Amino acid sequence: MHLALVVDPTKVSQKSVIEAVKLARTGGKLDIVLTHVPEKLEAFENVVRTLYEYTRSVDNPADTTVLPRYLKDIKYDKIYAQEGVDEKYRSVLPSSQQFPAGPVTNLEVGDGTSASSQNGFAAVAVGGTFDHLHIGHKLLLTLAGFLARTRLIVGVTGPELLKNKKHAEAMDAYNVREAAVRNFVGYVFPGLEVYTEEINDIYGPTGTVEDIDALVVSHETRSGGGMVNDYRESKGWKKLTIVEVGLIGGDAKVSSTDFRKRDLQAKA
Repeated sequence: MHLALVVDPTKVSQKSVIEAVKLARTGGKLDIVLTHVPEKLEAFENVVRTLYEYTRSVDNPADTTVLPRYLKDIKYDKIYAQEGVDEKYRSVLPSSQQFPAGPVTNLEVGDGTSASSQNGFAAVAVGGTFDHLHIGHKLLLTLAGFLARTRLIVGVTGPELLKNKKHAEAMDAYNVREAAVRNFVGYVFPGLEVYTEEINDIYGPTGTVEDIDALVVSHETRSGGGMVNDYRESKGWKKLTIVEVGLIGGDAKVSSTDFRKRDLQAKA
């Protein structure tokens, strides 16, 4: 079952999110759709992080994706709106009901391009292993897509940088990880140009492609941003704007290592 929950980003309801995740939990999918997109990156990051954090409180949660805008080409089995969604939003949905009862009104419809305002960047790069694609990866890729007006370049870690990863024997193959990234970004931002590239050094495409404006990093990879800019400067290229995205869960962060460990234990 494919469900949608429409959420006002200015008044997110944890109760509604948890109820929707539970409804879709058994082999289903849930899209959490924003009624409108916050203009500022900080506000957008905060609401996307909060929504993904809420899903962690449910055991075996449904495959959940936060969509900055409603995309009319996606067909849902049922569409809900959280309590408190403002009546000023005119209905553009085929069928909907309030959570627990009422219509969805005047929802902003997107064309699948970047969700950001004119303050974004033409070309944005982001990199990672993206093993067992989880909500932390989804946050990182969503923020990168939010910032990219035209083109998003995603570096996916290759074998040279994976030698010291814990439980590497349970890691998804490169083609699986690359496909997961492409499918996710293509689903959330279907109008955005997306390029993927295998990376086997710390620079990846930022060291081979001059026409990039910004690099999105996590707390774990922020030191690499300075090294990338030093390398680009040595080539006579412009430095990149470095945008840092926080981790989901803080000290109890979501980790691909835990997913690999769990897979190995299940096979033991």
